[in-house]
Amino acid sequence: MLEWVTLEENVLRQNLTTDISTGGGAYDVMTIGTYEVPIWARNGWLVSLSDGMADDYDADDLLPAIAGGLTVDGNLYASPFYGESSMVMYRTDLMEAAGLEMPDAPTWDFIREAAAAMTDRDNDINGICARGKAGWGENMAFLTAMSNSFGARWFDED
Repeated sequence: MLEWVTLEENVLRQNLTTDISTGGGAYDVMTIGTYEVPIWARNGWLVSLSDGMADDYDADDLLPAIAGGLTVDGNLYASPFYGESSMVMYRTDLMEAAGLEMPDAPTWDFIREAAAAMTDRDNDINGICARGKAGWGENMAFLTAMSNSFGARWFDED
């Protein structure tokens, strides 16, 4: 029997981390991300997929950056079901009304200026919407991507 469990992201992370770290065994298969894979693999909480993959599963078909995030010490520990990246989506009508044109490679300064120009409080239009709920996947991943674009790093890579 299959029991499908769907949880809010922060609750999911807490439940899965607690279950796997204590050997609880509540979940046979789980969805984890590139944040968890290196930590959990080094803790011995995951089984490598590198040995015993189905003959028709070609890990070489994976995008190198995606496979790299799921690989520790040469072993693939998760099979990706999607790839993620950051992008800017905008309403062309609001951009045009603000007299702006989206550049191919917008800077955060441009995004700030465009958001301010598109904001119309009298008509309940906000120029920007971003994640703001507390938690890693809820906003910290976005803040990390934004900070990295300014050259910030969590750790000194050397």
